[in-house]
Amino acid sequence: MNKSWVLLNLSNLLIVSFLGIILRFFQLFHTKYLYGNYLHTHSHVAILGWMFLSFFIAIYYFFIPKNNGNLKKFKTLYIISQISVWGMLLSFPFQGYESISIAFSTIHILCAYAFVWLIWKNINLKEYDQKFLKTSLIFMVISTLGIWGLGGVISIVGKNSFLYHLAIQFFLHFQIQGWFLFALWACLFKLIKNKLSIYPNYSKAFFNLNLIAVIFSFSLPILKYQENQIPYLNIFLHLSSILNFIALLIYLKHIHPKIKTIINSEPAYCSMAYHTFLLSYILKIIVPIFLLISNSINEIIIINNFYIGFIHLTVLGVYSFFIFFLMSLNIEKRNLNKFTLGLGLVIIAFIITELLLMIQGFFIYFNLGSLKFYYPLIISSSILFPIGIVLILLNFLPQRINKFK
Repeated sequence: MNKSWVLLNLSNLLIVSFLGIILRFFQLFHTKYLYGNYLHTHSHVAILGWMFLSFFIAIYYFFIPKNNGNLKKFKTLYIISQISVWGMLLSFPFQGYESISIAFSTIHILCAYAFVWLIWKNINLKEYDQKFLKTSLIFMVISTLGIWGLGGVISIVGKNSFLYHLAIQFFLHFQIQGWFLFALWACLFKLIKNKLSIYPNYSKAFFNLNLIAVIFSFSLPILKYQENQIPYLNIFLHLSSILNFIALLIYLKHIHPKIKTIINSEPAYCSMAYHTFLLSYILKIIVPIFLLISNSINEIIIINNFYIGFIHLTVLGVYSFFIFFLMSLNIEKRNLNKFTLGLGLVIIAFIITELLLMIQGFFIYFNLGSLKFYYPLIISSSILFPIGIVLILLNFLPQRINKFK
């Protein structure tokens, strides 16, 4: 793997961690000026600069034939996508969703379409990993409809409308819960096939359950921003939770053992990354079920601490640690103290910040005020993120990364 791509992605993640700390300081000092712009910057660089480009690399090395023609096309596409991310990084803080940031966002979307077109030609639907891959690309294209609709929504009903929030949530949902999730399963199934030459049992059922659950779970962001109660909306949320739970059982019974076989011969840091991903995936499925059973989800999702905590559980816990897991399988097995320490610090930071977000959320939910020293605690624990990421990044500087096999 071209190590410069991985280093750039990790650099994007480092920037995301610093932006997160800046947002914490904004909250500490109750600074509303530019907060929204920095929040947009944080989310766009995280989604498009870290996760999108990380799955870009993983998909390229898992699924694309290696020749000079393909390398040139994907390298050009990667560079343009990276430049568009930098453009968003430099424009969003100062103007939010305006002409310059929208232009760079548009460039990234066009790069995404080109990526879909290049990948599509290499997909064979007879293989389960490639069915997941094709579906992930379809979700990616579908998600961009939310962005294309923003201009019309803003001009007609403005930024404070239900439709504005719905358009953004449509993009985020089908990016995070659609394109990234199915890209993750595509890479995981490809890894199992390459290492063990088999697919897990119930692969077809696992695919179908995830597919239907993604569509039904769009009811959650609608529920958060709806202006009037939409009848029977909770039914779709209940159904998606049931389907996700069945998929989780299939994963634990038939897929997880295959991954355990693969990592048994790998160093401890592989297990660290994988089991953090696994725990996050389990919590991502279990938490909504408890909220639905307790009939408290309508009240919980309007509390930002819970909502942000759940987003971080998905983006950091599930996707980022899965990406770290892939990295850990494909780096040279030497001089890995920095990687192990860095990964450990990121895991510690993730656990502490998630706990603080949840505890503060419960304080708000039960009208108990604010957790004592909440902001100093969450800021100081968040500082562990960039320290850990720098250590991981430094680990890659003197060595090349092997190809995904």
